[in-house]
Amino acid sequence: MPVAEKPAAYRPRPDGSESKLRTYRDGLEIVRTIGLLVKEEQPLRFFSVIALVLALGAIGISIPVIIEYLDTGLVPRIPTAILASATMLVAFLSLFAGLILDSVARARRETKWLRYLEYSAPGESPSVTVTRPSLRDERPAA
Repeated sequence: MPVAEKPAAYRPRPDGSESKLRTYRDGLEIVRTIGLLVKEEQPLRFFSVIALVLALGAIGISIPVIIEYLDTGLVPRIPTAILASATMLVAFLSLFAGLILDSVARARRETKWLRYLEYSAPGESPSVTVTRPSLRDERPAA
């Protein structure tokens, strides 16, 4: 893949001009972009962190309910128990989504790598010739 460098002229900022950078807005945009890149390139790590936070939250919410149940045999805080259960379900869904998306991302990387390997270095003859059948060449059986 061809790469080239292009010289750029750098000049000092004109006197009296103001910076166009905004510290907080640009910082939040950078953090958002980093999160998006991590989600796209390492989905298992991204969704595992989300699953861990949700699971810890569900455990934290459910501890008082479990202690009260063990002491009295009753669950008077049913909405809290339902919230803890639902949060743990969402944690497991996040984990499994990460596993599935990680497989998809790995397949995508391998496909890109195979496409990259089809190109030969400049000045070299191709080491592998890849032919793809055309849809026009396929004729239905009579």
